[in-house]
Amino acid sequence: MATAHGRPYYRFTAPLRRMGLGFDSLLPSEIPSYGGDVVLTTRAEAPGAAAVPMLHEEVHGRRHAVIAGLILQKIDPGLERAELVMGIDPGRLTGLSVSYYGREIESSLHSSAAGLASHAACIMSELGASSVAVRIGGGDMRAAVEIGALLRRTAGRGFDLEMVDERGTSPRTKNLNQRGKRDRLSARSISLRGRAALAA
Repeated sequence: MATAHGRPYYRFTAPLRRMGLGFDSLLPSEIPSYGGDVVLTTRAEAPGAAAVPMLHEEVHGRRHAVIAGLILQKIDPGLERAELVMGIDPGRLTGLSVSYYGREIESSLHSSAAGLASHAACIMSELGASSVAVRIGGGDMRAAVEIGALLRRTAGRGFDLEMVDERGTSPRTKNLNQRGKRDRLSARSISLRGRAALAA
């Protein structure tokens, strides 16, 4: 992180903190000698040349998951394919888990199927992953089919859609007031299941 300005510093660090990624704080003058994976800075503060890849303020205003995904693209761990996986737990509040390069970049709740579909479609289009898998829990099949149809209309057909048996994905908790947390954790579990789960 290399900026002397507070606003871009916050906008860059917020998605990093959400993902649990550590970062160094640098002066812009230190960028050319920095040995890290990627530098986030403003165009005005960026040096003319640097060995390390850079992201600039153009990413501001994008969804946090997109910013996190763009950072992972720059880091390019080379260990896993650039696969985007979305797990969806339908319900009154719908949980969404988004993973990219094998790392969760978003865990969120959505109150409408249309809003969820629009949000997911935006992440798909802006990250341009090599493959996209959307896994929807089949506990409420009517809601699952509706979400699937909305995603097809909003995002087209450039992704694999799977209906997943979600039995056993809801964590047991004594505190029922943590419903939102349960929905998000269930979406994460659903994202880890494939078609084989339907036959279980």
